[in-house]
Amino acid sequence: MLPPRSALLLVPLLNPFPLLLVTTPFVNLRWLLDKAERRRSTLYAINGVCIFAGWVVARIILFLYLFWHLWAYRHTMATLSLTIRIVAPSIIVGLFALNLVWFERICRGVARLFAGKTKLI
Repeated sequence: MLPPRSALLLVPLLNPFPLLLVTTPFVNLRWLLDKAERRRSTLYAINGVCIFAGWVVARIILFLYLFWHLWAYRHTMATLSLTIRIVAPSIIVGLFALNLVWFERICRGVARLFAGKTKLI
């Protein structure tokens, strides 16, 4: 028995989502270093740069791929129920907006680091 058309459309959208978790270990390490009061350590700075690089790849570029995927398969989306046509793009847009908010904060932190405003121990 074949899955419904809506499931076939969502498979390529859901497969890349585990890549979003690439940044999780770095975010967790940042939290640990913050609680250990090591915000001025070299490890904290390197971790911040890793978060920045991971965020660009896993959160920004991946979502641009998802937007492209929705556009490329828009003719298939037209055959799905109205609920799926509204919910799927809405979730992706909402998550992308949240990622942009966090990315802006990450960029400010990395800019502060490279501007020399953060003294490392």
